[in-house]
Amino acid sequence: MGRSNLITRRSAGLPSLIVGIVIADPHPDRPLLRSTFEKLEEFARLPAVLSTDGTKVNLPQVHALNCLKSMFTDSRLSSSSQEFLGRGLELSVSCFASEVWAIRNCGIMLFTALVNRLFGKRMTGTIGIKDFFERYPEVASVLLRNLNGESGVEGVEQLYPALSLIARLEPSEGFDVSGIEPAVMRCLSSRFWKIREMAARSYSTLVSARHIIEVIDQLLRDAEESQKQNFVHGRLCAVKALLDRRGAQSHEEVLGVLGRYWESMVPSNSCAVIRASFLSLLNNNNIQRLFKTRPNDRM
Repeated sequence: MGRSNLITRRSAGLPSLIVGIVIADPHPDRPLLRSTFEKLEEFARLPAVLSTDGTKVNLPQVHALNCLKSMFTDSRLSSSSQEFLGRGLELSVSCFASEVWAIRNCGIMLFTALVNRLFGKRMTGTIGIKDFFERYPEVASVLLRNLNGESGVEGVEQLYPALSLIARLEPSEGFDVSGIEPAVMRCLSSRFWKIREMAARSYSTLVSARHIIEVIDQLLRDAEESQKQNFVHGRLCAVKALLDRRGAQSHEEVLGVLGRYWESMVPSNSCAVIRASFLSLLNNNNIQRLFKTRPNDRM
């Protein structure tokens, strides 16, 4: 019964029907898959049409996106649909900015399916950010456009998926992040807590391993000089993400940097969230191991 309801809700079984027809194509190079993808992509990119009373009625884009998702997730088409992953990602990310909730929702579901296919269920994958943008160049400009989009509630649906994709990539030494870093840094000051946290994870992808210490120091210096709590919290989240994901060449050096900002971040700070966030940095496994080897030291 539950499965039947699911099929009915998601475009009334149309995706299963289309996938079944494509799978039945006897040709080994699957020309029907290509023509079907291109036609569905064409429908998915159609502009939404407003009815006279301001509601959206005829939405072939929703059915097209649901069909595309089924084509990418069906195991029998996994190898054949591989060549369309980049176009599918670009299409799904472009839907985040749609004014129609149903299109945004289906775009996010397609995006999630594609990201899970690329990375599995892990929060981080094995694809470097340099390799990803070279392999899927059409995705980069759309990601950047979404990161520079609306900052209010209506922009969260654009920001969060875009940030989550960057966060799943692995850092690449020598990759030019100048086009992405300012947008991610702006998200670190978002008034939405979850956006700040996801921006912090994304930022950890952009930092070179050999610059971690100086970046941590700069983040804490900027936080110390700011009176805006969202700004400060975002910087502390970024430091935590760097320590959790990247570690550092010298844990004693990290401890020294943290010690320089202890007074301003904990005893002299009136915000409980900021104090707790700074203290959580000391719970990093590497820092804790250092404390165990130097039990008589204090901040």
